[in-house]
Amino acid sequence: MLPNFVTAVMGDALRHGHVDAIVRNRRVVATASWLAPGNAPRPWQQELRVSIGSARGLIKGRNRIKGIKLLDAMAKKHPEDPHWYLGLLGVDPAFQGKGLGGTLLTHRLEECDASHMPAYLETQKPENLPFYERFGFKVRDEISDDGCPTLWTMWRDSK
Repeated sequence: MLPNFVTAVMGDALRHGHVDAIVRNRRVVATASWLAPGNAPRPWQQELRVSIGSARGLIKGRNRIKGIKLLDAMAKKHPEDPHWYLGLLGVDPAFQGKGLGGTLLTHRLEECDASHMPAYLETQKPENLPFYERFGFKVRDEISDDGCPTLWTMWRDSK
């Protein structure tokens, strides 16, 4: 499922926001996919395109119904106020722990602060909570549904 999800989210960010990347030795080793203010939550046509792209990986999965429910619960919690939306932050495992994720976050969050725009994200990894909190994000909601992994929504006011 992961390649389908990443392709859908990054493609959406390329059309309606920004994909920031760090390259080492001509290889992309870290990316951050952001939707610009006014593009999140997505209009229904855009959400449908991303959901169908993401769902391609769920079709054959044994937990597809749970996955679709989780995506729906995420969409319902997405804030309506204008904000930058971090849809995906990824660092190649060989380069993790070297500050690349923080560099990507800092780059866009500086723009958020300069334009007085908040930022929003979701994460399924509890170990990510302290990482994002270091950058000013605060847990807003916890989504837990029918055996799905817990998901946390996080908000950061501009500084």
